[in-house]
Amino acid sequence: MEICLNQLSNEVQKLITNVKLSNQTLTITEDGIPLVIISPMIEKKRPSFGCMGDSLNILEDIVSPVVSESDWEANQ
Repeated sequence: MEICLNQLSNEVQKLITNVKLSNQTLTITEDGIPLVIISPMIEKKRPSFGCMGDSLNILEDIVSPVVSESDWEANQ
C-alpha cells in the first residue's frame, strides 16, 4: 500500500516529517495496544568495494615492472 504525503492531514504530515528528521519510530496505539509502527526509511549505501568497476580499463600489464630490472638503481 502506498499514499502520497500531501494526501494526509497536516497533523499526520508533521508527525511523519518529525519521524524522518529525528530518525526515530512512531508507534500508533489504540487503548494502549500498538497498531502501527512508522519508522524512517534506511537509505541503502553503495558498497565502496567495486563501486568504480565500470569506469576502469586496464590497457597493459599492471603486474610487471615499468622498466627493466637492469635499469633499477638498487641493482647497480
